[in-house]
Amino acid sequence: MTEEKKPESSIELEMIREFKEHFIGDSQSLFDANKDGFVDLEDLRHVLVRFEWIIVSGLLLFILPLLNLAGVTNLPGDFFWSLAGFCLTIEGVIEIWNVRKAAQFRRSVE
Repeated sequence: MTEEKKPESSIELEMIREFKEHFIGDSQSLFDANKDGFVDLEDLRHVLVRFEWIIVSGLLLFILPLLNLAGVTNLPGDFFWSLAGFCLTIEGVIEIWNVRKAAQFRRSVE
């Protein structure tokens, strides 16, 4: 019988999986979002490019100034401008990622 020749990348992935099973076991990393056994760029995108970040940062931008007005905190105004910039940056990154993803989908359909 002849063995099918595997592409180099699949052989490397198989070696990495065997290494992981032998030394690490079956434990999954918290950062392995797609549960494929590897923490890669897709997992990073899954964790970082989420709408929940907009909600959390927006809530902070809403709640912290109220606490400041009530005298519970004493945060400077520059902190709130920095937080607003962070919120806008998150929103921009997510929007750019979604536009690129939609463009890739349209190209693959055509």
